[in-house]
Amino acid sequence: MNSSKKIALQAQGDDGAANNTSWTSRLENLTSLIAAYDDKAADVLCLVASGTSVSQRVRSLMDTDLLNRAAEGSQDEAVFPGLENYYEIERVGEADVAAAFGADFAELRPISGSQANHILLASLTKTGDVIMSPSMRGGAHISMAGRVTRSLKDYTYHYLPLRQRSFAIDIEAACADIKKYRPGLIFLGGSVVIEEQDFTELAMTARETGTITIYDASHVAGLIACGAFRNPLKDGIDLMTMTTCKTLPGPSHAWIVGSKEYHERIKKAVFPGFVSGGHLQEYVGALAAFYEMMAVRKVYGNYVISSARCHIPR
Repeated sequence: MNSSKKIALQAQGDDGAANNTSWTSRLENLTSLIAAYDDKAADVLCLVASGTSVSQRVRSLMDTDLLNRAAEGSQDEAVFPGLENYYEIERVGEADVAAAFGADFAELRPISGSQANHILLASLTKTGDVIMSPSMRGGAHISMAGRVTRSLKDYTYHYLPLRQRSFAIDIEAACADIKKYRPGLIFLGGSVVIEEQDFTELAMTARETGTITIYDASHVAGLIACGAFRNPLKDGIDLMTMTTCKTLPGPSHAWIVGSKEYHERIKKAVFPGFVSGGHLQEYVGALAAFYEMMAVRKVYGNYVISSARCHIPR
């Protein structure tokens, strides 16, 4: 029996041709549903923060052989052979992203913002640590203040005080709480960032108490890279996490940037702890969208801010 006939029989399974037809119809239905979704998406303006539409160039760069590959480890600890060109992309991309954010290093392999935040929790904290963050109602993302996050290492949580009727942190009150609770780690930023803040005093207080500071920049990362929003790293914040599908206008992925003091611990947590494979098509797509944005960064940053300030008449 030739190989093609064997494959056909295997595909049919116990029910023969009828079963094969059933799976083919499922594939056709899936194809139709995706086409219907795509048609609808082309006719509407998505105002969800993560509802970006990448360029055709980015799409084409994601539709390459990298779609089918895994790259366990990084360029200095490669597991799979034949990826020399990809590891060159990693090497250059990490340097470019770090430079754009004024960071010592960039880790570009996490596949979601929640995963990026949990990588930092896993690598930089211990069981029983005190964690401080905004509350969920105060603008935090579920990955820094949600139920699952709180239970990871049996953390003790204290929420950062906010200004009255605001999502901005009350810096003076927060510094007093840092001295009181001496947390192992503080999360700033989150899903609701209305205004930029000066975190210099908070960062200094955290350093005095041995507290690591993290800013989740997912919603404003593109503006920070463009110079249109205050950069928390320049205020002394240790690390930033971000998704690449909001004001960084790429596909869904995530990055971590920050101080070299924490690089090795984070790198070891990323692989083999959290990322095996790395979604290479998203990696290159996010990087390509970043380069597109940076090429027009001044126009882009100002445009995003002016659009956000528009008010629809009631």
